[in-house]
Amino acid sequence: TAGKKGNEGMTGDGLAVADTHVGTADHGVGWLRPFLMTRLLRECATVAEAVALVFRVPHAGGGTLLIGDATGATAAIELTHGATAAEEPGEREYVARTNHFASERLRGHDLAGPDDVGARVSRARLATLEHALRGLPLPYAHEAIGRVMARHGDSASASLCRHDEARDIETLSCAIFDCRAPALRFSS
Repeated sequence: TAGKKGNEGMTGDGLAVADTHVGTADHGVGWLRPFLMTRLLRECATVAEAVALVFRVPHAGGGTLLIGDATGATAAIELTHGATAAEEPGEREYVARTNHFASERLRGHDLAGPDDVGARVSRARLATLEHALRGLPLPYAHEAIGRVMARHGDSASASLCRHDEARDIETLSCAIFDCRAPALRFSS
């Protein structure tokens, strides 16, 4: 599990949680994502337990959670106040998210329209990430994941590591969680 610019954490049992921000107009009374993440890390030991808890509680809305555990299980969960969607890797060996909703259920529930620059950048970054992950041998080596997370790409729009001071967009950190060890590699 790897996360960029967000609230991340991992337990001693190897449950890791990372998030991405996704703007949405669907907000209401419920758990704010950072507090939900703390609760998941405090109360859950597996991806299955974390997913079950997420689906039992109401959400304030906006964002995604990426969850992994020591068994290798992963899930991506997208959150609005009125709807929640979960993806498990299936045929792929990973789940990935940037700053838009990718599930069929929540597609279009983010604030950015399809022609919005931010939405195009987010989709390009996700495509870059998915292409890079497909090319990595399993199990992923920490060094290979670190190179993917630090990748600047051929253009600012497709890069994973962002440095666009004119638009106040900057990657603050990169965290790589080895859920089996458990261990954390962090770069600010």
